[in-house]
Amino acid sequence: MPVSTEEWKTHNILIVDDEPSILESITETLEIKGFRVATATSGEAGLDFLKHSPAQVVISDQKMPSGMSGTEFLCKVRYQYPFAVTMILSAFTEPEYILGAMNEAKAYYYLKKPCPREELIEQVTQALKHYQSKLEARRRFERLRAQLIQSEKMATMSTYSSSIAHNMRNMLLPVVAYIDVMRQDLQEIFAIPDSQDRTNLLEHYRSEMFEALSGSEGAISAVNDLIETIMSLFRSKQKESEFFDLAPTIEAAIQLEKMRRKFDHIQIHFDKIGSDFGIEALKGYVSSNIVEFLKNASDAIAQKTEKPVKGNIWIKLEEVKIPKGVGAVRFTIRDDGCGMSDEVKKEIFAPLFTTKADVGTGLGLAAVYDMVERHNGTIEVDSDVGKGTTFVVTFPKRQEHKIIFDPNAPIIPIR
Repeated sequence: MPVSTEEWKTHNILIVDDEPSILESITETLEIKGFRVATATSGEAGLDFLKHSPAQVVISDQKMPSGMSGTEFLCKVRYQYPFAVTMILSAFTEPEYILGAMNEAKAYYYLKKPCPREELIEQVTQALKHYQSKLEARRRFERLRAQLIQSEKMATMSTYSSSIAHNMRNMLLPVVAYIDVMRQDLQEIFAIPDSQDRTNLLEHYRSEMFEALSGSEGAISAVNDLIETIMSLFRSKQKESEFFDLAPTIEAAIQLEKMRRKFDHIQIHFDKIGSDFGIEALKGYVSSNIVEFLKNASDAIAQKTEKPVKGNIWIKLEEVKIPKGVGAVRFTIRDDGCGMSDEVKKEIFAPLFTTKADVGTGLGLAAVYDMVERHNGTIEVDSDVGKGTTFVVTFPKRQEHKIIFDPNAPIIPIR
């Protein structure tokens, strides 16, 4: 199906060639058909153009006297702008030369000089269709990824729900008891007909009732704190990144994990090196993934040991410097659980991969990887079978731009 002129006008084509006459001829041919064309006389100039204006199709001469070759240029384009469709333009027609250039640059098509006008228009049209199909495939992937992340958060909430409900009931028991005490005191006071005796009894019970009120307030405050912790850890609405202290977030996640494994004997050790652990990030998104790390560490210990579960989780938070002297915060979590083989380590960030066949969704670490990518951070993993696993996540303290959690937004910018 042909691409309409209106569709052509919405796309950029960048032509790179050191011969002005070639640039002029190709530009004229494509612009007559409604394409919007830009030109550059070298690979360096082409890369500079792409920094400021995206191009959906990039066509480059293969042999340019100075600077980088067409293959080198297109390799850089492919790395920096993965959605761009690239084509090579060259007078060389030897099959081994064509295949070598195509394979190295991963180019979509090889145009031979001089290129017939009909072939040029047809191949550019097909390249634009290919670009659109790549774009749509990426959008489908992003929609699926968003669904997977949301499913994982729901699965994690389900894991914690019974523990949360149990702890809330325990927190509310004192309130019920205090209300019962005050009810009995008030019934006894108002059962006395004489006002003076009633006043004396009221004075007698005054401290007890104030103590009951204070205890009730404390219990209700504890419930509110728990609710706030849950909301901060699992909120998923679109939100702009904010500056917050990562240390209290980790402490809240530890509290939630201890609640989940109330009857286990897993010791969680938390050390802080430094004093400034503020990062600019999507708080709810980061928090829910900290919970995921703790849950995975606990589950890894449970898979290794006999009942009751025994083991250790060590968490370290520290201030560090990353390349170019940028301030960062490093979060390290280590466990003495079952560990992973090298084969498993290669797959752990892939969606739907899980080693917990009975309880795992295979979505948690894929969501963790997504979180790290969105925040321009790094993640490393080291593991030994039977000894345990260590994850190291580093976040820059500041972001160049605000991060918006939009489930439909791609991780890799589409240019």
